[in-house]
Amino acid sequence: MHSFVKGSSFRSGKLLCLCFVVAFIVVTLMSTCSFLYPTNTWGDAQCFYTVGKTIAQGKVLYRDIYEQKGPLLYFLHACVEWIPGTNVNPFLEIYILEVAAATATLFFLMKTLALYCGWKPRILAYLPLLCMLVYCNYSFVGGDSAEEFSLVANAYVLYATMSMLQSERPELSRGMLYCMGLLCGVVFWIKYTCLVFAFGALIVLLAVAIRERNGRLIGRAVVFMLLGALTASTPVFLYFAAHDAFGALWEAYFYNNLFAYPQDFRRQLSYTAYYLVYFAYYNSGYLLFALGGWIYFLRRKWNAQACCILCIVAAFVVVTIMGGRIFIYYWLPMAPLAVVGIACLDALLVRLQPARARRLALGAVSLILCVWLSLPLWNRNIGQKREDVPSYQVVASMERTPETTLLDLSFLDSGIYTAGDFVPTTRFFCRLNLVLPEMVEEWERIIRNGEVDYIYTGVYTLEDYCPPEEQAAYTLISDGSGEQRLYRLNAA
Repeated sequence: MHSFVKGSSFRSGKLLCLCFVVAFIVVTLMSTCSFLYPTNTWGDAQCFYTVGKTIAQGKVLYRDIYEQKGPLLYFLHACVEWIPGTNVNPFLEIYILEVAAATATLFFLMKTLALYCGWKPRILAYLPLLCMLVYCNYSFVGGDSAEEFSLVANAYVLYATMSMLQSERPELSRGMLYCMGLLCGVVFWIKYTCLVFAFGALIVLLAVAIRERNGRLIGRAVVFMLLGALTASTPVFLYFAAHDAFGALWEAYFYNNLFAYPQDFRRQLSYTAYYLVYFAYYNSGYLLFALGGWIYFLRRKWNAQACCILCIVAAFVVVTIMGGRIFIYYWLPMAPLAVVGIACLDALLVRLQPARARRLALGAVSLILCVWLSLPLWNRNIGQKREDVPSYQVVASMERTPETTLLDLSFLDSGIYTAGDFVPTTRFFCRLNLVLPEMVEEWERIIRNGEVDYIYTGVYTLEDYCPPEEQAAYTLISDGSGEQRLYRLNAA
């Protein structure tokens, strides 16, 4: 362990390896994209997978296949078509990306922790606890959320911000500013609302630079962060320029997300405020640590650091309320703030004497907290057989040929496209949170003309989309229990 403390480059290399080991263990257990599970059954992840697979086969994102997240998220999922491992888990490539992203996230968070605890061997004991706080929680869901892939940027922004606030003269190098811009650009093209973490931190950086009259830092930040953001944006610009699809990008990713949802501010305020608190309760682990770190900063009179945490959380709350909707995984980008609570915990434990009592207390606290934080693992279907997954059961009931077509009209993607290796033949391949008039028109036309061989509706019926007298000759072939409805087009 003492070699870890010697030499900055060697220390970073060893820390990175340890972060990889811990990330590998926790992500493998938590993410249903890993080899311990047959597939990721979460509807959001299945949407990303289907869109990625579709654009990998030549269709143009947003113009030929419609979803609402950012293009870089789907570009990541397009790679799942080009690597082996679907017989283990179709999401195996995403799992590899998750482990890599978690390793980088933990690495930057540990560097943040070292700013307050020093490069002491004991801080390695906090690494498993930190990983559990960030990744073993209900907002992680089953893995493969847009929010999960924003954690690297948030961890780096937090490290850069805290290192600047800890220095005698607030300053950030050109390289750090460029990396911040690059990572923020990546997050922007994955899901731009996840930028609230960086936005809150940058408010504090700007305020400190103005207070210190450090105009050079502001100028450098604008130049190098913009340069980094443009670097991240280049693949997106090239893709949509090559396919002449900037109009589809604007409509699907920006206009519809910003303006197409129903606007009822009074209802949004009460609904979002209630569920902010409700989902905060289920993510109390890292939020309590963040609160403890905030109090710790205030007591140490580190007002800028405390203000930074407050600004980040406030930016998240304001943007979420303005958006008018919230799901449990929206809280996940706040998880890196748990590291400041660990700094507080360390400050309490180092007061214990003798050293043996301190080590025992550290071990006992870490063990108790890890057991508490492991609750989301208890309902994981580790080792589940593929034939027990509902989507694979549905596909097994079909009479299929290579030309068989399918439309999934349940809420989000039920995994039928993945289980049966179907490629959607329509732009609106499933029902999303936002149902546009053109979606309904397309689904009615398909049902009326019998354009696909099978239609899966889940809890819905065909009558929910098209009057019975206008439907083509589809027959319900499932048991009609109300949970899984599958319709087959009758032979002519």
